Amino acid sequence: MSETAMHAQPVDVHGKPYNRTIMIVLILVATFAGVLMQTSLGTAIPTLMDAFDINLATAQQATTWFLLANGIMIPVSAYFTSRIPTKWLYLIAFGLLWAGMAITAFTPEQHDMWWMFLSGRVLAALGVGISMPLMQVVMVNIFPAEQRGVAMGLGGLVVGMAPAIGPTLSGWILDKNHVILGLTISDSWRSIFYLPMAVLAIVFILSFFFMKDVLYTHDVKLDVLSLIYSIIGFGSFLLGFTNVGSDGWGDVKTVIAPIVIGIIFIAIFIVRQLHLTDPFLNVRVFMNKQFTITTIAVMMAMMAMMGVEMMLPTYLQIYTI
Repeated sequence: MSETAMHAQPVDVHGKPYNRTIMIVLILVATFAGVLMQTSLGTAIPTLMDAFDINLATAQQATTWFLLANGIMIPVSAYFTSRIPTKWLYLIAFGLLWAGMAITAFTPEQHDMWWMFLSGRVLAALGVGISMPLMQVVMVNIFPAEQRGVAMGLGGLVVGMAPAIGPTLSGWILDKNHVILGLTISDSWRSIFYLPMAVLAIVFILSFFFMKDVLYTHDVKLDVLSLIYSIIGFGSFLLGFTNVGSDGWGDVKTVIAPIVIGIIFIAIFIVRQLHLTDPFLNVRVFMNKQFTITTIAVMMAMMAMMGVEMMLPTYLQIYTI
């Protein structure tokens, strides 16, 4: 690609020029705010236990149900990317994320209102489940091949840094009241949501002007069976692992059975995708050995990182005092 082509004004799918830098900044900032929610409550678990009069297993649902809904949504997001214009899909994702954080932040501190807290977490997870994979697809498509390494590096930086910063930021907020530029940030668990909400609200408004349709859409028919298999498969599989913390590995009803059911439905889902002309999720990419090995390596690294970042803060606060 020539030097002139690399620096040419980018255009969207409608042939209209747009500011790629501003659009990327908006995507990165919003995705950071969303991914931050994955681990930010790890430090706040003891605080939530006192506020809602719940035990440790129940309080941990704030994180596990978020990751469960997030995991179910990510495969489904591939279909939305093909059907919904980029701008509106991002606005939907940002709206879900902001609404979810708002519901959680304004939940009354009552034991019987914990369901409302979890509902907000699930809603926010749906937004993150759309925006996080969409960010990677957009990065690959709006940059030339020579610049994709840097672009994907920026995306990886957001996905990697946000979970690492989450527990530290929450601990800093909960430690004491802070005054910044004349504004007081209280030491309430609600402040953990107020800060990302403020940032996301600004991004949401600016997205109406600077977010553009950069991915081509086409009329893909929704394969309902694939959707059902995906939800049941990934949902059951993740639910089984979610219950390990409270029920242990030997519980057949809540751990082993959901995992086995999940594996069966995921296998059925994969077989169906391989036989569809226009699959719900293209799993043929895993026939590429290098792609498969790299994906497994990234999965292992993320599992180790997320496990430590979510569990260590809780352990240090509850069991070392």
